[in-house]
Amino acid sequence: ADFGCGDAAIAQSTSLCSTIVHSFDLVARNDWVTSADMAHVPLPEGAANVAVFSLSLMGVNYIDYIVEAHRIVAPGGRLLIAEVSG
Repeated sequence: ADFGCGDAAIAQSTSLCSTIVHSFDLVARNDWVTSADMAHVPLPEGAANVAVFSLSLMGVNYIDYIVEAHRIVAPGGRLLIAEVSG
């Protein structure tokens, strides 16, 4: 699950393999993206193996985004965060 995916670059880069990437952003810029508040994505609990935040933890309620990622990541899954520091 790609939280704050922008144009869904991760999903598009994996489109030729069997990996399914659910791409979420507040505004759906193309057909790869599902429009959603990142604090409430339309996936059931434990539905994803990986949740990714890449330059997308800018909202004032960013803790809610991380809590939602925890909800949808299956036990043993991963949370990957890439943000600017400093």
